[in-house]
Amino acid sequence: MLIRSQDKKSLINLRNIESIDIIGYDVEGTISTQDEENANTWYIAYSGYEKMLYIGRYSTEAKAIKVLDMIQMANFRVEKMKMIYSHSGHLSNSCIQDFTFQMPQDEEVNNDYTK
Repeated sequence: MLIRSQDKKSLINLRNIESIDIIGYDVEGTISTQDEENANTWYIAYSGYEKMLYIGRYSTEAKAIKVLDMIQMANFRVEKMKMIYSHSGHLSNSCIQDFTFQMPQDEEVNNDYTK
């Protein structure tokens, strides 16, 4: 599965990713910063090949967690399709492999996630 960054400038192959993490800057939380531009901002970043790249920026931790859940669900569906269609041969692996998850914009994500 591929992930396209929120700014559409990066395309990441999920196979090459070590982890996808939420990095938060919450002025009231455990991670804080003096940089007001980043205050109360939550990033989704991937790490792999000894580098880290931000692929999405969200206004709340709940939105960032929801997007991470969306990535997990999309990957699950692709893996399930691979398993189903590998036996039937009706869908080529290249079609499944080219599935791309587009990181949503902040305003496209509902803020109704509960921990």
